Amino acid sequence: MAIHPRYAEAILAGKKRIEFRKRPLAPDVQTVVIYATSPLKSVVGEFSVSGIVQGTPQELWKAYRSVGCIEAGAYRNYYEGSASAAGIMVGEVWRYREPMPLTRMIPSPAVPQSFTYVDENVLSQIRDAQPQQLSLCDKCLELLFAAWKIASNLSVRGHRCDGALLV
Repeated sequence: MAIHPRYAEAILAGKKRIEFRKRPLAPDVQTVVIYATSPLKSVVGEFSVSGIVQGTPQELWKAYRSVGCIEAGAYRNYYEGSASAAGIMVGEVWRYREPMPLTRMIPSPAVPQSFTYVDENVLSQIRDAQPQQLSLCDKCLELLFAAWKIASNLSVRGHRCDGALLV
């Protein structure tokens, strides 16, 4: 789904809990892959669909404006002339560690104009290209956390670790 970068970031940050659209997704869609439009032009994450709501633009605005992360004027402009509106409820969110341009996929899918349906092969390519987090037992996590607490108080030439482990 093509989403303007500021709205994509709001979804990934957990602030935007609904994505407003003029038409609903197919009822069997469970996952939305987020394609951040220009200037990023990359797939940046995904979210699970926790529900679809439909109504008039006024009804959806009244019910969801507090979690939509869009200004009233921009919302009115988007729905100008539309009698109906749809909202995709954002469930669990996954931010990709490495944004992926569509050109890295084989075959390279077309840039979605609003949204497009992708098959499991495309989704697998995106997910497989992401660095994996290291999985540790509870004892190792405890020891690692203790070491991280000590290290986080240190800096090496101004660098501070973000605490992420990659394999």
